[in-house]
Amino acid sequence: MNFSLPDGQTVRIDQSFVMDEIQYPSNWIRSMTVAERVEFGAIELPEDPAPEPTPYVPTALDEIRNLEASVTPRRLREAVLTEEGKAWLANIEAQIATLRQSIPPVSSPSQETPQT
Repeated sequence: MNFSLPDGQTVRIDQSFVMDEIQYPSNWIRSMTVAERVEFGAIELPEDPAPEPTPYVPTALDEIRNLEASVTPRRLREAVLTEEGKAWLANIEAQIATLRQSIPPVSSPSQETPQT
């Protein structure tokens, strides 16, 4: 909480300050009632709005990791023993293959041509 003082200073609620050659302690504004603050001339300033949080958008690699994590030993046993398990595993592998195609290739330093 910030306050504007009559002499133009801006202070935090628990900040000591000097005004008209008088040293005020750090708890001065906090210990005042609202009416006393108004009479003193300390005007509460509006708080800066909190920035909006940036939403998390998973990348293709994140989605691949999640799909790969879903292939547990139990799911692998089901894929070996049942047709439903085989279909499920094939679907997961197809999703992973599609996501891998959306990732741009990374060139290694040995593939780059030297600049002259």
